Amino acid sequence: MNILILAMSMGHGGAETHVLTLSRALRRSGNEVTVASAGGCLVGALTAAGVRHVRLPLDRRSPLAVMRSASGIVSLCGRECFDVIHAHGRLPAFAAHIARRLSRTVPPAVVTVHGIYDPHAPGARFSTWGERTVAVSDDIADYTAATYRIPRAGIAVIPNGVEIPDTATRATRGGLDIVTTCRLDRDSCAAAMSLCRIFPDICREFAELSPTLTVIGGGRMLGAVRAEAEEVNRAVGRDAVICPGASDDAAACAAKADIFVGTSRAALEAMAAGVPVILAGDAGCRGLLTPENLAPSIGDNLTCRTAAPTDTDTLILNGIRRFAETDSSGRAALGAFCRKAVKEHFDIDVTAARTLDVLREAAADGRRGIVMCGYYGAGNAGDDASLAAIVDGLSHALPDEPVRALCRGSTGAGIPPEAEPIFLTSPLAAAKALRTSRLLLLGGGSLLQNATSLRSLASYALAVRVARRRGCRVVIWGGVGPLLSPAARRIASRAVRSASAIYARDAAAAEGFAALGAKHVVTAADPALLILPEPLPDGYIASLGIDGGYFMICPRPTASLRGAGGKKAEINAAREICAFSARFAAATGTSPVFLALAPSDDTLCRRLAAQCGGAAVLPAGSLTPGQLVTLMSGASLVMAERLHAAVFAALAGTPAVAVGYDPKVAGFAAAHAGTEYIPLDGLTADELFTAAESAAQKNGSAATAEPVEAARNALAGIAELYSFTK
Repeated sequence: MNILILAMSMGHGGAETHVLTLSRALRRSGNEVTVASAGGCLVGALTAAGVRHVRLPLDRRSPLAVMRSASGIVSLCGRECFDVIHAHGRLPAFAAHIARRLSRTVPPAVVTVHGIYDPHAPGARFSTWGERTVAVSDDIADYTAATYRIPRAGIAVIPNGVEIPDTATRATRGGLDIVTTCRLDRDSCAAAMSLCRIFPDICREFAELSPTLTVIGGGRMLGAVRAEAEEVNRAVGRDAVICPGASDDAAACAAKADIFVGTSRAALEAMAAGVPVILAGDAGCRGLLTPENLAPSIGDNLTCRTAAPTDTDTLILNGIRRFAETDSSGRAALGAFCRKAVKEHFDIDVTAARTLDVLREAAADGRRGIVMCGYYGAGNAGDDASLAAIVDGLSHALPDEPVRALCRGSTGAGIPPEAEPIFLTSPLAAAKALRTSRLLLLGGGSLLQNATSLRSLASYALAVRVARRRGCRVVIWGGVGPLLSPAARRIASRAVRSASAIYARDAAAAEGFAALGAKHVVTAADPALLILPEPLPDGYIASLGIDGGYFMICPRPTASLRGAGGKKAEINAAREICAFSARFAAATGTSPVFLALAPSDDTLCRRLAAQCGGAAVLPAGSLTPGQLVTLMSGASLVMAERLHAAVFAALAGTPAVAVGYDPKVAGFAAAHAGTEYIPLDGLTADELFTAAESAAQKNGSAATAEPVEAARNALAGIAELYSFTK
């Protein structure tokens, strides 16, 4: 998935550190992650993990700042195809909500609630909780459901996870070194102040252990805590209490403790290092963490929010006494228990996987199905073959998901029965299909080109634009170009940059997509390579008037194609093809068969056949793509001006000569050893004959196995992308 995470900031704090560790875990599992926040000291760690950071004022409550954040989110989503937004906190959630109202390109949002928010605070009535809501503990889930009228069953409880080292990293002197970590503000420094009050008693009671106290954290109360520390140090006659301020690696500091005092994430990081923990904070105190109080501690995310009111000073002191009086094996057992509890309940890889499940659910957003878009329903055998192969593969990979095909004409000819035809003559039906489907697949040939016309390119680019505006993901499978003008390149560039994934039919196409600014490009193969042979009708070859061997010629009109040499090239090609046909027939004792793969080829095929002494002609639509493969398997040679004639020949294992009017033809020939390539420009009968001899010496099927596997992998990737499991 491609995930946009929103956080207020990336400074010191439990939620911020969770965003960092969650982002790293999501990256490790193969997801793309971008974090937007107001910035902070953890941004460097994000970028070091391969996570992009974008600065937005998500920590500010003013209406202007909220609108700036929302506009920034819209802009981000317009440039990149995010599958889902994951907002942490009330302000980022509201900004995501506004952004989604402003533009359909903004995907659904999941909101993680990290704490209890004041429902009476200014702006609280504008709180939004996304398409899916996550709470970090049971008590927060209960509170959120009751306060904001969210169905409790719809709130997923996923605790904040921590990265757990392979082995316990506790490194202590075996004395009584106490560490606490917290934000030193008035509402979050209760444990630190309590420890300072009771520390002289600890020093007197356990003088032989030379107790130390390290208070880690920054904030407005840092000066007051340091003043308390100085008083304690004067009282005990040594520097027993130190306050170094905030640390970028509080977990490493906690690992040096004999016992840790604190709550929430700081406590988890100490536990992951194998350090025993006393749970104490501003919300309350549970004392030393043991198997007896583990369950309620997990229920409130180790914050003590649900702990019974108590004297915190006394409970902390009793916990330290209990620990200090425990022998080394008992201390080790306490540390091992804490580490095991973290591994079982707070492992970041586990919580990230659970979070990813929720993100996938939100990304689906009630949508179902795939919309296919290409030159379908127009009688072109190559495009129909690509469509049939993709639909067949998807129907097996995603058997319960509908597939719809946007098609030209009004009959649905060539549309497989597994796909529902959606006719472009009904724009409203097409728009509805895009609005309700999960994915648009631009599949088939080189659709993004303007050799035929700029209008053709613009129509496919418009389909991509409409899909993205209606929240539908886009995948492209095929080639790109030729793009014969700056305007065409701009249109194509916008389309490919909107795609969540691109499967290029060959290496040259992959380079073409990359040159247009595309991301997530995978070199695959032509989908028509997945077509399987089908039996011919009984007596079909004899019905063509063929008595003996045959070779096949598949021409195409090029006069209307920009950049293909125009009418002059077409006339020259026709003359040279006829000369080649006569020479090859005489040399091999076989007969030519002219094949039209599209209705526009019929007239040319009949004219060339007449010039070749009345050769056999197969009009467009005479056979299915699978039957064409079978027919070609009996041929001695296929001369192909149409790309998919060369594709069918490769599947049939028949030597082929591909005549290139388009870069895609050269790209295919380069990937298939059984296919010789000749440019259309300046074509001669001698070149054709020499290429035919060369092709005949090769094994036509030898090079098809790898491309076929690449096509299968592309299908699997599309199915995986559809299921939001990438």
